[in-house]
Amino acid sequence: MGVTPVASRSASATCREPLSFRCAHRLFPLFTAALLAAASWSALVHPASAQASYRVPTLGFCWGRVAHQPIPPDLVVDMLEANGVSKVKLFDADPNALTALANSDVEVMVMVRNEFLEGMAVQQENADNWVYNNLLDILPTGVKITSVSVGNEPFLKSRHDFDKFLVPAVQNMQRALQKVDLDQRIKITVSFNTDIVKAKDDPALGEFQDVWLSQIKAIAKVINETGSFFSVNIYPFFSYKETPQIPVDFIWFDNPGKGCLTFDNKTKVQYCNIMDSSLDGVIYALERIGYPDMEVVIGEAGWPSDGHPNATTALAQSYNNGLLRHLLSGTGTPRRPNRQFTFYIFDLFDQDAKSTAPGPFERRWGVYDDYGRAKYPLDLSGGKGWKLAPIPNVIRLRPRWCLANEALYSEKGADAAVVDAQFLSKISTVCGKSESGDFADKADCTPLFMRLSTPGLQCASKGASQTLLANASYVLNAVYQLSGQQEAVCTDGGLGVVVPDQDPSTGSAGGGDMCTYELGLDEAAMMQYTQPNKAFSWKVLGYIVALVLVLANML
Repeated sequence: MGVTPVASRSASATCREPLSFRCAHRLFPLFTAALLAAASWSALVHPASAQASYRVPTLGFCWGRVAHQPIPPDLVVDMLEANGVSKVKLFDADPNALTALANSDVEVMVMVRNEFLEGMAVQQENADNWVYNNLLDILPTGVKITSVSVGNEPFLKSRHDFDKFLVPAVQNMQRALQKVDLDQRIKITVSFNTDIVKAKDDPALGEFQDVWLSQIKAIAKVINETGSFFSVNIYPFFSYKETPQIPVDFIWFDNPGKGCLTFDNKTKVQYCNIMDSSLDGVIYALERIGYPDMEVVIGEAGWPSDGHPNATTALAQSYNNGLLRHLLSGTGTPRRPNRQFTFYIFDLFDQDAKSTAPGPFERRWGVYDDYGRAKYPLDLSGGKGWKLAPIPNVIRLRPRWCLANEALYSEKGADAAVVDAQFLSKISTVCGKSESGDFADKADCTPLFMRLSTPGLQCASKGASQTLLANASYVLNAVYQLSGQQEAVCTDGGLGVVVPDQDPSTGSAGGGDMCTYELGLDEAAMMQYTQPNKAFSWKVLGYIVALVLVLANML
């Protein structure tokens, strides 16, 4: 007679019960897989965020995007987080930049552009629509919009058409935020320029210009009632450019004590740099209209690296590092000592499509160049040695350049003067001034502006013909790269030839190291690192978690 074995409580049978300590070891590999998947997802979405072991709460950057080939926003956000940057200021409410900033730790100031002020001032509905279209639609993504600047330097002499619309635009914007319960979450300010303060030698005599006094009072009232801040852009570069007799040590921060000035012999208060004196001039002016404790934020500060005799990489490096050391030191100003002011460095990037009406230097304020390379060492800690992190995944086009066709001179019957004229015409078409006085935007010619007018500083110094060829090569290559390296763009009119593999910047055609012939950005290749492709990781993580749950249920 067969014996029916008693069913034993095997490990398999035991683990069909609700999860218990006895079978937890069976699930450990599955949970490990899920955790690894989550970690991989986090690294894919924000690969740089884990690298930043520090964060400077008062440090921000302006993020201008007026460029022919702006760096993809997702790569910029990865860089911001890797550098521990806490704040960023946009000059609009660009949805691509804001989407990239979603779920990051970066606080964002957006801006109502000046051309929208009139419509926002004359009709409340326009302010309401701006809030709906630019804030309500994007806030659910997790982007940390904390303030909105209504206008950008609207009192500049060249922008007087905007000043009459500013106060009603600010008031309507505040009502629009109140309607949707955002007035406590998002603060209103205006990005003022320092010209709003009367020019005085002594900061203690600071007061606002009479012509704008009533408007500034009205705006300060809104700022005070909402607990916001007064924002002012301070640019010693322009002071030094327009008044070169200012002591150099009063501009930079490298010689403490040497550049100090005493404006009031009674108080003996010393100012050792123009940043502190400019800040205190604004603070004293606010005191005079009844706001002694209003927070003042430096909305923009920086130094350009090209396009003017005082705009060099060395000077930009010296100024911006000194600015960081000073503002992060916590010394404050004589009027507001022992504090750190929130400040925004202008700018993250060079902007090669920006208007050059103020001067060629206007395109060269970035701490990174147009191609995402840090231009110089910059210590964002103000002295602790934190190096500027690179921008990840910036990809260039294949190694091909467009150079001026020197063979045109040796063709049968060629007239050298005619060929010279053809090259000069090309340079003028790409780099010359338009009727408005602005420079053409077909390509950026900033590296040539100073050199074209200064003997010995051109791209090449091997004689007039070689100099012209090198300058023409620079221009032809710039247009060729922006076209995505379309050969027809290079060879149009027979002026250019495509040269593969060997970088002319270091060869004889490049004229030594005076000119760099850049390769364009491969925008298609960089797309794989942008949000639509990063979002794929959400699906991958979801599938793995679902698989873990299914397998757990089967055990």
